[in-house]
Amino acid sequence: MKIYQLRGYAALACILVASTAQAVEVKVYGKLHVSSDIVDAGHSHGMHAAMSSNSSNIGFTGSEMLNDWLMALWRLESDIDVTGERGWLLQRNRYIGLASVGGTFMAGYQDTPFRLAAQRFDIYGDTIVDYRTVFGHATNNPQDVNTRYSIDTRARNSLMYQSPKWGNFQLRLLQSAGENKSEDGGDANYISSTSVTYQLDKFSLAAAYELQQQFSSSAVRVVGSVQFGVLRLNGMYETLESMYTNGKQRQSFGGNLTLGLPGNFSIHAQGVGVVNYAGSKLTAALAVFGLSYLPAKSTQIYLITSQILNDANSNYMFGATGHEDQYKLAKLGNDPFAVSLGITHKF
Repeated sequence: MKIYQLRGYAALACILVASTAQAVEVKVYGKLHVSSDIVDAGHSHGMHAAMSSNSSNIGFTGSEMLNDWLMALWRLESDIDVTGERGWLLQRNRYIGLASVGGTFMAGYQDTPFRLAAQRFDIYGDTIVDYRTVFGHATNNPQDVNTRYSIDTRARNSLMYQSPKWGNFQLRLLQSAGENKSEDGGDANYISSTSVTYQLDKFSLAAAYELQQQFSSSAVRVVGSVQFGVLRLNGMYETLESMYTNGKQRQSFGGNLTLGLPGNFSIHAQGVGVVNYAGSKLTAALAVFGLSYLPAKSTQIYLITSQILNDANSNYMFGATGHEDQYKLAKLGNDPFAVSLGITHKF
């Protein structure tokens, strides 16, 4: 008897879902990303091994047609720790918006257009060699919490407009209200960010600009990507200046490639460099080589090896951001080395 009741409840639930499917669309999605890392910082601590959750996340997104020309949309996304070191959820993109033929407006906590422009370049996102290890920082020691500052971020209390595609072009504009103030009412971080992207077949180009009032900072980023059969090439260039750079430009640049191989394997290589604002000398360089295997579109297994070359006044280190584990800083001038074996699964 109970079995028939359960079947009846299940059938009723299916009918209710089906009856609203045309009006409301809700999707649960996520990404689980765990890696095992071995890092040699080049100092007395020697080799360090750790397991990281790498910005694993779960989210809910939905949309509903309000009438013939207007749609409501929303997203609620949280960071989760798969390795169990942290039990609470951290906020990620969260917004509510309206979309029509004239474009989309989204209000909440969200990636800036400046950050979104780097997506094409970001083949190692949230790994131990995330591009933000070098890009987006105004200091030579981006892991030092006392001095680091990143312009590559999400914006609180923000309103973003995303245009429809005008031919091959698309525009994004974001303004943050700057409400994240300290108790004395200072340190309001007003953010203005914009980007223009161009997409033609297998070629794309993006240019972005961002201004953050709190740190008197501004940055320009240009990203390009092109596909030749099984070979994909990406490049990115960035200039950044802020109160930390004494009004001078700090320049970062890099390129990477992905080559598809038979059997769902691919190889990846990346080189990134940064020129300090104090002069034209190369401050640090990051070299990466990786091998990945995709048994399905939803799952990737990868192996990464990487070396950071610091000059005498720099101590760049792996896991600066995106990666859950913050490794001990290298000493000035040391050249850290790392190996990472990881798996990602999207649902």
